[in-house]
Amino acid sequence: MSVHPVYGGWFAFRSVIVLPGLELPSLTKVEPIDIVPSQKGRVELLTLFNKHWQDNRFRDVVHPEQRYSEIQREYFNKPPKERKIVIDRILNGDY
Repeated sequence: MSVHPVYGGWFAFRSVIVLPGLELPSLTKVEPIDIVPSQKGRVELLTLFNKHWQDNRFRDVVHPEQRYSEIQREYFNKPPKERKIVIDRILNGDY
């Protein structure tokens, strides 16, 4: 899982692009920000993620500036094969 300093917890990255042979020697490496620096915070985050992911509390461990909307949480909590129902509701303005 990943935690963003503004948006909170994410489940996963959905894709990656590999470009064989592409090199960027002038690209400066930037170390990631440790936004959950305490052991207690990490334990809380991982416990919420592993045992209670569907209630979305893990997303708020870092007190995000912006949160997912109710309809977004509903979408993410459904198995992929059931998400079309939520998409249809969004497209019809029924949310």
